[in-house]
Amino acid sequence: MKNSAHIERWTSSQLRSRLGSAFSGAAKRLVDELPETPVYIVTYEYGDWIAAPINGDDRVSGLIPPCGISNQCDLCRQLVADTLGHRPLRVVLRGAVEEYLTIPQLIQGNIVTRRIPLKLAYRSDLIHLVEAVDSIALKNYSELQRRAFKTPIWRTIAGACSVHFTCALGDSRIVKRLMNVTKSSLRSHYFEGSASWTDERFAQELQHSHYRMILLLNATVRPQWKCKLVVLPIGTIIQLAEKNPVKWLRWRSLLVSLAWEATQGLRGEPIRHAAYQQATSVGIRDAWVDETAHHLLNICQGDALGVRRG
Repeated sequence: MKNSAHIERWTSSQLRSRLGSAFSGAAKRLVDELPETPVYIVTYEYGDWIAAPINGDDRVSGLIPPCGISNQCDLCRQLVADTLGHRPLRVVLRGAVEEYLTIPQLIQGNIVTRRIPLKLAYRSDLIHLVEAVDSIALKNYSELQRRAFKTPIWRTIAGACSVHFTCALGDSRIVKRLMNVTKSSLRSHYFEGSASWTDERFAQELQHSHYRMILLLNATVRPQWKCKLVVLPIGTIIQLAEKNPVKWLRWRSLLVSLAWEATQGLRGEPIRHAAYQQATSVGIRDAWVDETAHHLLNICQGDALGVRRG
């Protein structure tokens, strides 16, 4: 359980009066039209999960509050209850959020989980907009998606995890410096088994995962990188909209319109996917390679939720 500063519960009127100037674009339109409802202001630390599988057999991601999956404070438990267990609509207030897919890949006889970056969201960007529309439009959406979807799993994390250094991390000078400035317990936490590694082995592992090095440095230096979000709890909104559909009609229509605009390039996705599969039908298939190549093609066409620069 974290300290009390990690989550607050406001009303939509308080949100507009206190933070109205912080929003722009689609987020401002949604916040300005939002009828009276509870909202949450949440703060995550760098590397915290925002949405990920809750249980080992989950095939979709669910909300993870700032306290984490277990040992939650009262407000974090209330937030989970208000979202009906799926990914609520969020607006970025501070920092960045990355969304990515995880794909298993067979490398030299071993199954390795690889990441496919989808989107980096910054201040005033909307997260999980389409899921919010699905939750409102489809009854029992959280249960439907658990039965309907297989792989890949869509995850959301605080801060950017698709990070890469342009220098060679295997350089012996970098390894020796890291050994001097980081604690052995922290190195073992982010690089399991590293207590018995040689400098050469540690250099190899650094080359494999630049992100784990960032996590190690963050835990060592503690620069207080934070990610702050507004959470619009869909579960509560659904209940309020059912009780007073006329009051919520304008906001729900706006939500659908914004989701339609955000996904305009993806509506030809099944056609492009089928064409790609046919064009590369010769040889042994590799899911990670297929998804990566397909996603890069969509980015080149401007039709995907590609990573953009801040």
